Amino acid sequence: MSGSLSISSSGLSVTFKPGALLATETQYCVQMNGVVDLEGQPLAQNGSTLSCFTTGVSTQTVGPAVTAVSPGNGTTGVPVNATVSVSLSAPVSVVSVGPGAIVVTAGGQPVAGTVSVPNATTVQFTPSGSLAVSTAYAVTVGGFTDVAGNAVQSFTSSFTTSTSSVADTGPLQVTSITPANGATAVPVTSSVVVTFNEAVNPLSVNYGSLAVFANGVRVSGSYAVSGSSVTFTPLSQLPGGATVSVYVVYNTYVQDLAGNNSQGFSESFTTASTADTTAPTVVSVVPGNGATGIGLNGQVVITFSKSMNPATVGSNWTNSNISLLAEAAGRGSTA
Repeated sequence: MSGSLSISSSGLSVTFKPGALLATETQYCVQMNGVVDLEGQPLAQNGSTLSCFTTGVSTQTVGPAVTAVSPGNGTTGVPVNATVSVSLSAPVSVVSVGPGAIVVTAGGQPVAGTVSVPNATTVQFTPSGSLAVSTAYAVTVGGFTDVAGNAVQSFTSSFTTSTSSVADTGPLQVTSITPANGATAVPVTSSVVVTFNEAVNPLSVNYGSLAVFANGVRVSGSYAVSGSSVTFTPLSQLPGGATVSVYVVYNTYVQDLAGNNSQGFSESFTTASTADTTAPTVVSVVPGNGATGIGLNGQVVITFSKSMNPATVGSNWTNSNISLLAEAAGRGSTA
């Protein structure tokens, strides 16, 4: 079976999307071979069956859910010209997103504004004017669907504006990065902390807007946003003796709560000469092993314990080291 293969920018996961619906009530198994991490260590499960699942008789019908909101639930001191954005777990149908997709109210009264879809998984509400100072606002999300027509799961949150009526016009700037620029013998277990001059929109922080590279290869990890600070924690220890570069990217922008873009910034440091001898592993496969009733429009997502070398994963289904085998049908489908 042909399909598309996409590797996350972190090298931490790979997704295979079949080019056609899977067969009904059929067992499929996922295999992988020849994949290595950034230091050339082979995947512990190379050559093994990672997961087997069984399809149902119809497509998936579960609607997308809100995975993040800005301003964050319970946030205080929000500027009066803030926008409200939500991130969804699946691409939304743009034509289904109407003015009621995000409703912002104060004391039960709706705030006038417009709703837009900046990208496939983000919906944004922009107030027509300034919000009131020192006021609690409620956010309600609903009334639209994903591209398959499944209704979004309902969501609510709240925030409180600051005491200042002055609009925040930026710019958002980096004030410090830890470890410091030019630092040497940095422990390989270190996190990277980027501090800005004001609170950051958590939806704008991702591998595209704040990137960490070790010897030129992107490092996987997690981001935690707390007010004006962003902490990047590598999933596994950094390579020993590596040049680690941190980029606040100038064209895909970290943003503040009012939507002001950050200015570009970069620095680098060198880690201590400590070798990592731990082989990477597969930490999860979706659908999970033994899962049944999987929708015929399902896809396979494999997540690793470390950033993998993209060249060994493959760039598309024809040169991939991942296989999706239809056991019941007695045929192999290579991803």
